[in-house]
Amino acid sequence: ENFNGFTTYDGFQGKFISQLRLYGDEMDTSITGNAFTDFVDIQTYVKGIPMSDQGQEVILHLTFDKIKNGGVFYTDSMGLEMQERKVDFRPTWDLKVTQHVSENYYPINHGMTIMDDKMTLEVLNDRAQGGTSLEDGTMEFMIQIRTYRDDSRGVGEAMNETNPFSEEGRGADVLMH
Repeated sequence: ENFNGFTTYDGFQGKFISQLRLYGDEMDTSITGNAFTDFVDIQTYVKGIPMSDQGQEVILHLTFDKIKNGGVFYTDSMGLEMQERKVDFRPTWDLKVTQHVSENYYPINHGMTIMDDKMTLEVLNDRAQGGTSLEDGTMEFMIQIRTYRDDSRGVGEAMNETNPFSEEGRGADVLMH
């Protein structure tokens, strides 16, 4: 289920900088490129996950159709080196897949890379978060999560950060750069 649909947009085209801004009910995104580098800056602002009957996860899903990475992607290991990851595979044991998405999410502290023999794409993140590449040419990053009960994964409490200034009890606002 989509958390947000972009309803309006605007843009800027200058001599050296181009920017596309997408506006939605739940989040806004800006994509900025410049003439001096092949880097693109994506900035996403989540306006806080609203209260609901069950928890929600907000992800950034990027698709680059031309990259055929064949289920292989790379994530950093505490900023030290890139680790090869293969969808539904572990090199030291026979993985029995029961939760395809969550079993293929990995911690990302610095960045994630997908590549084939013609192209390489690396996304550098500004904070520790989870990520995966479940299909060719895709990257997925966890931006925000809100749960109402403990998931028995170690913290001993629900992940229910609430914006103290929200009258509707929305979750904490997040700016991912």
